[in-house]
Amino acid sequence: VYEHAKLNLKLLDLMKENPEIFMDNVDIYACYGNFQHCIFDGGRIFNEFKQTTLEEINYYVNEYNKRGVRVRLVCTNNQLKETDYYDRFGNIVLDVCHNGFNEVTVADENFAKYIKEHYPNYKFISSTTKCITSPEDFKKELESNDYMVCLDYNLNKNKEMLFSLPQEEKNKCEFLVNAICGPGCSFRKEHYRLNSIYNINYGLKYQMEHCRIKTSSLHPTAQHYKNNFMPEQIYEEYEPNGFTYFKIEGRTWPDIELICTYANYLVKPEYKLFFILCMSS
Repeated sequence: VYEHAKLNLKLLDLMKENPEIFMDNVDIYACYGNFQHCIFDGGRIFNEFKQTTLEEINYYVNEYNKRGVRVRLVCTNNQLKETDYYDRFGNIVLDVCHNGFNEVTVADENFAKYIKEHYPNYKFISSTTKCITSPEDFKKELESNDYMVCLDYNLNKNKEMLFSLPQEEKNKCEFLVNAICGPGCSFRKEHYRLNSIYNINYGLKYQMEHCRIKTSSLHPTAQHYKNNFMPEQIYEEYEPNGFTYFKIEGRTWPDIELICTYANYLVKPEYKLFFILCMSS
């Protein structure tokens, strides 16, 4: 939403101007993220950005929305106290985006209740940061009133369970297709907890000595993690089986890495170099 806003808006405009270079039936439903420094954010950390202004928030929300794309606020901080719910800046962000079109991703049920009470027009997405790895617990999550559920990536390839879901539940599934965390990472939940504390403290640094991420998402090792999707798996297996929503990770990455990732998942092979040059210029 904010970290790569100019790049994302350029992508949306290019899709409108040159639809022939993109894979068939590809559409951008939403862009996710938050505005710096919102303590409601939880999944990723940012210390290189200045405080976002009200003018910037209004501008970017309007730019996405007028292109038909939803702003999906990441409000996945799982360490908020009730007093934190009333954070002035966080509520300004929620208020600006609260127009009946945009959405919010949550990980804490108590905070979700606060948002539903004060901002009832949001659609709610259950966050992958809940780390729901049990198929049984995931099915229970699908029974909630949330509009969508973003799977824990460790469930991505559980075809026996996923392909047998009724279509109405498939319509609620969103897949994170390119996680840089390795399969079954035992530190992931702790990492989200520390990220949440980091954001509450406006960037107080911490050490995550056990985090074993050593490559970018474009490294062959990460691309072939058993929890991730290669593009052909989306288009040839999951889409024909009734799944619609696929999420590309990249909030913390350099622009060029994100451009190449977009090219990998969204662009026809013969146009990838053209796309990268257009987006990089």
